[in-house]
Amino acid sequence: MKTPENDKWLDDALTDAIGSEEMRTDFRHWKKRHPQAVQMLTSRAESKSSTIGRPYIVRIKIMQNPVARLAAAAAVIVVVLIGVSRLGGSATSVAWGEVAKKVESSPGIILRCREFNSNEPDGAGYLTIYNCPTRSRVDRHEEGRITLSIYQDLDALTVVYVAHDRKAYLRETMSDKTAQEHRDWTDPRYFVRRLQSCKYRKLGPRTVEGVRCEGLETTDPAFSPANFPVVSLVAQIWVSVETGYPVLMEIEAVGGDDGKLRIGSVCDQFEWDVELDTSEFEPKIPPDYEQM
Repeated sequence: MKTPENDKWLDDALTDAIGSEEMRTDFRHWKKRHPQAVQMLTSRAESKSSTIGRPYIVRIKIMQNPVARLAAAAAVIVVVLIGVSRLGGSATSVAWGEVAKKVESSPGIILRCREFNSNEPDGAGYLTIYNCPTRSRVDRHEEGRITLSIYQDLDALTVVYVAHDRKAYLRETMSDKTAQEHRDWTDPRYFVRRLQSCKYRKLGPRTVEGVRCEGLETTDPAFSPANFPVVSLVAQIWVSVETGYPVLMEIEAVGGDDGKLRIGSVCDQFEWDVELDTSEFEPKIPPDYEQM
């Protein structure tokens, strides 16, 4: 019998024995015919017991059973899938056809909106918007206080401006067109509907505020709510893969008479499916405020 030069012959022999379902020759008979091989295998097992160990023996026992082989293979697949998910892979994605339905069915929404305009100095202010399908309230925050509140009632076609920094208020009646413009400006539902009605492209996974999201982006000028000529526009919406609700909305438009005006907004910190009390939309006017 030729002495093997390396370990490959043993691995091949074991693999062949493990993978086959054929009947094998009686081992006692084989030992009598091949004493040299038996001695070599015994000496190799004793010298490498520390490196082979029990896991290797257990593996052989498992693989001798066809059912156990299938179970072991399934376990390997599960481990691999868990590893992929932890590395960022996921079989779950946003059902974009359902996003608009979820947004439309939300009874109330609260969000933060930060606006910017290249013609105005940058500020640290932001808006808090409270919205339901027919009413809304917008509070402008500057330097830790509310400087302006806007209440709109789309059923009554009224809008009330309460300027806290000037201690004044203004009540107006809106036309249907103005009411629609107010609705579009304060309602994130409009953003979702409008973007999906334009030409758009899907954006890859992104983590927003610790939430795994997927997005849509449009550069279609038809999306623009601006009342000036638009040279370029980018609007994005990022939706939670888990909940199907928007997490971030962004828009930036460039244009104007000189083509240099840049305006936009970033909306985040959404609270969806909120039951808002009607008192949230009742104008709160202190008695010392003057009517304009």
